[in-house]
Amino acid sequence: MEWLRELLQLVAPERCHGCGRDMTSLADTEPFCAKCFESISAANQPSCLRCGAPIEIDGHLPIEGCRACFREKLAFQKCWRFGAYDGDLRNLVLRCKRQGGEILAESVGFMMGKALSRQVRISKPHALVAVPSHWTKRLARGHNPALGLAKGISRFTGIACQSRWLFKKRRSPSQTSLPPSLRKKLGVEMFQATIPQANQGCAIWLVDDVLTTGATASACASALLKAGAREVVPVVLARGG
Repeated sequence: MEWLRELLQLVAPERCHGCGRDMTSLADTEPFCAKCFESISAANQPSCLRCGAPIEIDGHLPIEGCRACFREKLAFQKCWRFGAYDGDLRNLVLRCKRQGGEILAESVGFMMGKALSRQVRISKPHALVAVPSHWTKRLARGHNPALGLAKGISRFTGIACQSRWLFKKRRSPSQTSLPPSLRKKLGVEMFQATIPQANQGCAIWLVDDVLTTGATASACASALLKAGAREVVPVVLARGG
């Protein structure tokens, strides 16, 4: 994929991935112009430290969970999201999911890597692991957007992206069509992880495009912890729900 990115830079000017604006002579925020970056970042509101849901605060962030996750049993204790699944950020997520969206997903991941590097509440992990998609979905779409995001984060941070540590055993129905209880039950049965002996006890950032109920992230985190990870922290582009 790196060769394709370099080829595109040779045959076409560098353009903003949001509005298409020519950026060759601008000192703007890569890979978006300043205007688009500001619009996308507008969705970055105070959020629950545990599940990433937007919250209203009075000077502190609750560490025990917000109203969205207080009673939920999750396999992770904290997570990070770039912003809320709304407006321009929602459109960006959908564009990353389309056929041909892999390069865009990597560029967005690079932006996430910059934002993550400024975070002090989550420690730098040993590895990045993308939430996997079933091979039939990858074949239809041509790529896994979560893996594209993970590769972009890896490009900026230098953290290794491990694409073989977690896989999806079978295809699931659309998550939006399922009640939360069924999402959790199906999720636990769908993912399997294998972490090499040399990497046992590692900390992992689990990368995905959207977190809604947390059922998929929790199922993936549970599989990785069972396989020998010490800690799993979901990092997602957008928080839905």
